[in-house]
Amino acid sequence: MKTLILVLISLVGLIHIYFLIQQMFRWESASGKFTNFTEKQLTKVLAGNQGLYNGFLAAGIIWGWLSPAYSLQIWTFFLTFIAIAGVYGSVTLSLGGDAPDKPRQLRPLAILFQTVPAVIALICLRISL
Repeated sequence: MKTLILVLISLVGLIHIYFLIQQMFRWESASGKFTNFTEKQLTKVLAGNQGLYNGFLAAGIIWGWLSPAYSLQIWTFFLTFIAIAGVYGSVTLSLGGDAPDKPRQLRPLAILFQTVPAVIALICLRISL
């Protein structure tokens, strides 16, 4: 049974690596396109997806509160992901838009509202050890 569980968990991990590659690197390829959606529908679906992922990050922080014996590890894990997501969001938001001739500007809001609080919390968490 243990082997089956490990195989299934590994399969789930591999499937999500595939999703990551499709969504981050092959989005505009034929295999990455969502052809059944209008642009408005796709935007709504993607925004809902992003909201769900942010909910998972929040659930991780809540999990830390509910698991005092492992809160340090849980919070470190999720705060690190949140900090990275803020940097990635800020960089990718600065690349967006339909005006390739205009200079891109870094959009600091994701860093300000996601990365900075997460990094401050991580630093305080580590100092408290």
